[in-house]
Amino acid sequence: SQRLDRIGRIEAVRAALELLAQRISPTSYAVFQLRQLQQASIAEVSSQLGLTPGQVRVYDHRARRKLAAILARRGWS
Repeated sequence: SQRLDRIGRIEAVRAALELLAQRISPTSYAVFQLRQLQQASIAEVSSQLGLTPGQVRVYDHRARRKLAAILARRGWS
């Protein structure tokens, strides 16, 4: 059913996020969470974590790239 498919996708994403948290630095994961999951601005993340805007962009980019690789290995594109 569609509902079970959706639940399966949610669980797959949850597992991928847990794996991401294990595979990147705590700072990088904090940036990812704030930028991608909480939709915080670069300025907000920079201020909260004491990073430069450039560092925020780099940490976010690396985390998103790593997540994409994790999902690709699981058959997501």
